[in-house]
Amino acid sequence: MSNRTLPDRLRAAYDRLGVRGTIVLAVSGGADSVALLRGTFEVASSVGLIPLVAHLDHGLRAESSRDAAWVAEECRNLGVACAVERRE
Repeated sequence: MSNRTLPDRLRAAYDRLGVRGTIVLAVSGGADSVALLRGTFEVASSVGLIPLVAHLDHGLRAESSRDAAWVAEECRNLGVACAVERRE
């Protein structure tokens, strides 16, 4: 197993795929998508990315509006643009 960190793996993947410019990340608020957001944020400037977060609140759970607010706050803290919508 590799000892490379998630940001290292993301940097290598973005380089290998030639991903540059604005990248839209779908962030649900779950651990995996938040890790993707934070890792991408960490490497963005070194690989030429501008992350943009999209969060869609389907309203399927009572706490879904809290998840949407948390994602928006996380993005504000990171200085990442975020679009949040609710659709049933």
